[in-house]
This record gives sequence, structure tokens and C-alpha cells, in this order.
Amino acid sequence: MLPLLLDENLPLRVAALLKTYGFDAETVANLHARGAAEEEVLDLAVRTDRVLLTRDLDFSDILRFPLGSHCGIVVLRMPNSTSLEDMAITLRNRLESLSRADVAGNLFVITPNLMRMRIQQPDSE
Repeated sequence: MLPLLLDENLPLRVAALLKTYGFDAETVANLHARGAAEEEVLDLAVRTDRVLLTRDLDFSDILRFPLGSHCGIVVLRMPNSTSLEDMAITLRNRLESLSRADVAGNLFVITPNLMRMRIQQPDSE
């Protein structure tokens, strides 16, 4: 399963639930980076070799956070009324079939009904 770094905008309970599904889920809070700037959070994900899981739409800006410059970013777009259990189940269902190679350097946006991907294109020579 993918090693994940959960941004502080996701409840700690989501990390605990993901761990029960077999994910290696760590949190920004546990790594003492609460309140860090977005660039620092992504740098922490890279340094710890984890896919960043966040609800922050700023991370979907590929000009600011270019494809290929990180271990992968997953932006979760779910209604605020979604239970933590349903949020974790949706994440498990969308992410469990992905490998590190699938995610590395790419951007994923997960909603209750679909997963959109922005994939780094290989260099053409």
C-alpha cells in the first residue's frame, strides 16, 4: 500500500482508519509540522518518501507544484458532511490498486464518484 502523509486539514482519525486498511499513513501533526507552509509540507512528503494526501486545492496547481517534482499528490474533494469512515473507505477504494510508480510525480483528485489524474508526460526526444 502507498505510504501517505496526511495534511493537517484531514482529521487524525482518517489516518487511523487508513492504517486499519493497511496503508502506511503518517500525519503532518505527528511529524511536528503543523502550521507549515504548503511548500514545506510538500517538501516533508518528499523527504519522507510519502504521497501527500490533502484537501487543500492549492496543491492541484501544477504550475506551483509541477508534475514530477514530488512523490505524488492526492487532493480529496468530498462534501464536508461526509463521515470520516466514508472518507477513508473512498480513499481505500481509489488508492488500493495504485502502486508507487503509478502515483510518483502525479496529481490525483478524488471525489465520491471518481478519480481524476494529471500524469507527468514522458520527455519526447
